[in-house]
Amino acid sequence: MEKDSRITAVPLMLALVAAWTSCNTAFAKPDLARKEKAACSLCHVNPAGGPILSDTGKEYKEKNVIPQDAVPVPESRQAKYLGTDECQLCHMKVHKSWEGTVHAAAFKVLESKQSDKNAGCIACHSTGAGLPGGYAPDSDQADALKQVTCEACHGPGSLHATAANNQKKETINGSPGENLCRSCHIQRFSPNFEYVEWSKRGVHELTERK
Repeated sequence: MEKDSRITAVPLMLALVAAWTSCNTAFAKPDLARKEKAACSLCHVNPAGGPILSDTGKEYKEKNVIPQDAVPVPESRQAKYLGTDECQLCHMKVHKSWEGTVHAAAFKVLESKQSDKNAGCIACHSTGAGLPGGYAPDSDQADALKQVTCEACHGPGSLHATAANNQKKETINGSPGENLCRSCHIQRFSPNFEYVEWSKRGVHELTERK
């Protein structure tokens, strides 16, 4: 019975979060992607997300509806989630730094509080929950996408992993920035959130600050 009540409360929770973000147009809105069940590449020029919008993305931003004549994104251009084991193959130092952050233990916090079945919590304590190919409890990728991993901020990395060196930056959201952080660190749950200070210790060693 307790489990059923949690599930019933989930749509309301997500609706409240979505309503909060819709009032802050400067903020990133991953909940919109969850609502539309759409790949990042439908609305973003970079297939892993980022600030530059496609024509579809611009129209969605203006009208809050995916245009009926939107061209489906080819499978070959849809970035997929890989998990941190793949990321660390090239980014060993950054991955090691991330392992010491609170993001690397975000899902464990839910498990300790028996909230790991609550979709409203999972959305910000895992990677890609509610998005195509993202975290789902029964998926083969569940263990790889627990916690707030690299791809939670930088977007799904399959195209980045296979891209030629001169195209790497075009296939990943290299600088997600404050807007994305604040889509989870909202006033209710992170009332003392300070982007500059928290990013120094909460994400990973930021190479530009060396």
